[in-house]
Amino acid sequence: VAMDAAALGANLGFTTVSTLTTAGTGVALNNVGGSGELSFASINVGGTSAGAGIALGGNSAAINLGTVTVANTAGNGVEILGNTGNVALGTFAISGAAATGLRIEGMLGAFTALGGAIAGGATGLSLTDIDGSATFIGGVTIANPGGTGIRLGGGSTGTIGFGDVDITGLGANANGLDARNTSGNVTFGTLDITG
Repeated sequence: VAMDAAALGANLGFTTVSTLTTAGTGVALNNVGGSGELSFASINVGGTSAGAGIALGGNSAAINLGTVTVANTAGNGVEILGNTGNVALGTFAISGAAATGLRIEGMLGAFTALGGAIAGGATGLSLTDIDGSATFIGGVTIANPGGTGIRLGGGSTGTIGFGDVDITGLGANANGLDARNTSGNVTFGTLDITG
Protein backbone atom coordinates (compact mmCIF):
# COMPACT_ATOMS: atom_id res chain seq x y z
CA VAL A 1 0.00 0.00 0.00
CA ALA A 2 1.58 3.28 -1.09
CA MET A 3 0.66 6.96 -1.36
CA ASP A 4 3.17 9.42 -2.80
CA ALA A 5 3.05 13.13 -3.70
CA ALA A 6 -0.63 13.56 -2.88
CA ALA A 7 -2.22 16.91 -2.00
CA LEU A 8 -5.24 16.56 0.27
CA GLY A 9 -7.96 19.14 -0.22
CA ALA A 10 -10.12 17.55 2.48
CA ASN A 11 -9.86 14.83 5.11
CA LEU A 12 -9.29 11.30 3.79
CA GLY A 13 -9.99 8.35 6.06
CA PHE A 14 -9.59 4.57 5.85
CA THR A 15 -10.87 1.91 8.20
CA THR A 16 -8.59 -1.13 8.53
CA VAL A 17 -5.63 -1.61 6.19
CA SER A 18 -4.00 -5.06 6.37
CA THR A 19 -1.13 -6.66 4.47
CA LEU A 20 0.38 -10.12 4.53
CA THR A 21 4.14 -10.50 4.06
CA THR A 22 5.18 -8.05 1.34
CA ALA A 23 8.28 -7.88 -0.85
CA GLY A 24 8.82 -4.22 0.07
CA THR A 25 7.50 -1.76 2.64
CA GLY A 26 4.04 -2.75 3.86
CA VAL A 27 2.50 0.75 4.01
CA ALA A 28 4.42 3.73 2.54
CA LEU A 29 3.16 7.32 2.90
CA ASN A 30 5.49 9.87 1.33
CA ASN A 31 5.25 13.56 0.45
CA VAL A 32 1.58 13.87 1.39
CA GLY A 33 0.55 17.50 1.78
CA GLY A 34 -2.48 19.73 1.58
CA SER A 35 -5.02 21.01 4.07
CA GLY A 36 -6.72 17.72 4.96
CA GLU A 37 -5.83 14.94 7.40
CA LEU A 38 -5.01 11.40 6.32
CA SER A 39 -6.29 8.93 8.89
CA PHE A 40 -6.60 5.19 9.50
CA ALA A 41 -8.63 3.33 12.08
CA SER A 42 -5.96 0.62 12.17
CA ILE A 43 -3.01 -0.73 10.19
CA ASN A 44 -1.84 -4.35 10.37
CA VAL A 45 1.35 -5.49 8.63
CA GLY A 46 2.11 -9.21 8.71
CA GLY A 47 5.75 -8.92 7.64
CA THR A 48 8.17 -7.70 4.97
CA SER A 49 10.96 -9.46 3.11
CA ALA A 50 12.56 -6.04 2.49
CA GLY A 51 11.87 -2.59 3.91
CA ALA A 52 9.87 -1.30 6.85
CA GLY A 53 6.43 -2.31 8.01
CA ILE A 54 5.14 1.28 7.90
CA ALA A 55 7.18 4.16 6.48
CA LEU A 56 6.34 7.88 6.52
CA GLY A 57 8.64 10.37 4.82
CA GLY A 58 8.49 14.04 3.92
CA ASN A 59 4.83 14.56 4.78
CA SER A 60 3.44 18.01 5.61
CA ALA A 61 -0.18 16.92 6.02
CA ALA A 62 -1.46 15.68 9.39
CA ILE A 63 -1.48 11.87 9.55
CA ASN A 64 -3.21 9.64 12.10
CA LEU A 65 -2.10 6.01 11.84
CA GLY A 66 -4.65 4.68 14.32
CA THR A 67 -3.99 1.35 16.06
CA VAL A 68 -0.87 -0.28 14.60
CA THR A 69 0.26 -3.91 14.63
CA VAL A 70 3.49 -4.80 12.81
CA ALA A 71 5.41 -8.07 12.89
CA ASN A 72 8.54 -9.60 11.34
CA THR A 73 9.95 -6.83 9.18
CA ALA A 74 13.25 -6.92 7.32
CA GLY A 75 13.84 -3.24 8.17
CA ASN A 76 12.34 -0.98 10.82
CA GLY A 77 8.94 -1.85 12.21
CA VAL A 78 7.65 1.73 11.89
CA GLU A 79 9.75 4.63 10.60
CA ILE A 80 8.74 8.30 10.58
CA LEU A 81 11.38 10.37 8.82
CA GLY A 82 11.52 14.06 7.92
CA ASN A 83 7.90 14.99 8.55
CA THR A 84 6.86 18.61 9.04
CA GLY A 85 3.21 17.78 9.67
CA ASN A 86 1.79 16.27 12.84
CA VAL A 87 1.74 12.48 13.19
CA ALA A 88 -0.49 10.58 15.62
CA LEU A 89 -0.11 6.93 16.52
CA GLY A 90 -2.71 5.11 18.59
CA THR A 91 -1.73 2.03 20.55
CA PHE A 92 0.97 -0.03 18.90
CA ALA A 93 2.34 -3.57 18.96
CA ILE A 94 5.60 -4.02 17.07
CA SER A 95 7.53 -7.30 17.10
CA GLY A 96 10.33 -9.00 15.24
CA ALA A 97 11.85 -6.00 13.43
CA ALA A 98 15.30 -6.74 12.04
CA ALA A 99 16.34 -3.11 12.62
CA THR A 100 14.54 -0.68 14.96
CA GLY A 101 11.03 -1.24 16.27
CA LEU A 102 9.97 2.43 16.10
CA ARG A 103 12.30 5.02 14.55
CA ILE A 104 11.47 8.73 14.52
CA GLU A 105 13.91 11.16 12.94
CA GLY A 106 13.75 14.71 11.61
CA MET A 107 10.39 15.48 13.24
CA LEU A 108 9.48 19.13 12.80
CA GLY A 109 5.82 18.67 13.65
CA ALA A 110 4.28 17.07 16.72
CA PHE A 111 4.36 13.29 17.13
CA THR A 112 2.03 11.71 19.69
CA ALA A 113 1.45 8.06 20.60
CA LEU A 114 -1.00 6.54 23.04
CA GLY A 115 1.55 3.89 24.05
CA GLY A 116 2.24 0.26 23.31
CA ALA A 117 4.72 -2.59 23.16
CA ILE A 118 7.87 -3.33 21.18
CA ALA A 119 9.44 -6.81 21.23
CA GLY A 120 12.78 -7.70 19.69
CA GLY A 121 14.61 -5.57 17.17
CA ALA A 122 18.20 -4.43 17.17
CA THR A 123 16.95 -1.25 18.88
CA GLY A 124 13.53 -0.91 20.44
CA LEU A 125 12.90 2.82 20.00
CA SER A 126 15.06 5.50 18.38
CA LEU A 127 14.46 9.27 18.38
CA THR A 128 16.85 11.64 16.62
CA ASP A 129 16.66 15.27 15.47
CA ILE A 130 13.30 16.04 17.11
CA ASP A 131 12.86 19.77 16.52
CA GLY A 132 9.11 19.68 17.10
CA SER A 133 7.93 17.28 19.79
CA ALA A 134 7.51 13.58 20.48
CA THR A 135 5.10 12.58 23.25
CA PHE A 136 4.18 9.11 24.47
CA ILE A 137 1.01 9.60 26.47
CA GLY A 138 0.55 6.06 27.75
CA GLY A 139 2.98 3.41 28.89
CA VAL A 140 5.63 1.87 26.66
CA THR A 141 7.12 -1.60 27.15
CA ILE A 142 10.22 -2.76 25.30
CA ALA A 143 11.15 -6.43 25.65
CA ASN A 144 14.29 -8.28 24.54
CA PRO A 145 15.98 -5.65 22.36
CA GLY A 146 19.04 -7.01 20.61
CA GLY A 147 21.14 -3.96 21.40
CA THR A 148 19.58 -0.82 22.88
CA GLY A 149 16.16 -0.37 24.41
CA ILE A 150 15.80 3.38 23.72
CA ARG A 151 18.27 5.44 21.73
CA LEU A 152 18.08 9.22 21.98
CA GLY A 153 20.27 10.63 19.23
CA GLY A 154 21.57 14.14 18.70
CA GLY A 155 20.25 17.15 16.87
CA SER A 156 17.05 17.67 18.86
CA THR A 157 15.95 21.14 19.90
CA GLY A 158 12.35 20.20 20.72
CA THR A 159 10.79 18.17 23.52
CA ILE A 160 10.58 14.41 24.07
CA GLY A 161 8.23 13.13 26.74
CA PHE A 162 7.47 9.63 27.99
CA GLY A 163 4.96 8.34 30.50
CA ASP A 164 5.86 5.04 32.18
CA VAL A 165 8.54 3.03 30.37
CA ASP A 166 9.58 -0.55 31.13
CA ILE A 167 12.56 -2.14 29.37
CA THR A 168 13.14 -5.84 30.04
CA GLY A 169 15.24 -8.72 28.78
CA LEU A 170 18.45 -6.85 28.02
CA GLY A 171 21.27 -9.06 26.84
CA ALA A 172 24.92 -8.88 27.84
CA ASN A 173 26.58 -5.52 27.09
CA ALA A 174 23.27 -4.02 25.94
CA ASN A 175 22.01 -0.57 26.93
CA GLY A 176 18.56 0.06 28.31
CA LEU A 177 18.84 3.78 27.51
CA ASP A 178 21.52 5.34 25.32
CA ALA A 179 21.32 9.10 25.85
CA ARG A 180 24.97 9.98 25.26
CA ASN A 181 24.21 12.30 22.35
CA THR A 182 20.92 13.68 23.61
CA SER A 183 19.95 17.31 23.20
CA GLY A 184 16.68 19.12 23.79
CA ASN A 185 14.36 18.44 26.72
CA VAL A 186 13.63 14.82 27.67
CA THR A 187 11.32 13.63 30.46
CA PHE A 188 10.18 10.24 31.75
CA GLY A 189 7.28 9.59 34.12
CA THR A 190 9.07 6.43 35.25
CA LEU A 191 11.85 4.38 33.67
CA ASP A 192 12.43 0.79 34.81
CA ILE A 193 15.21 -1.26 33.18
CA THR A 194 15.93 -4.93 33.94
CA GLY A 195 18.20 -7.51 32.34
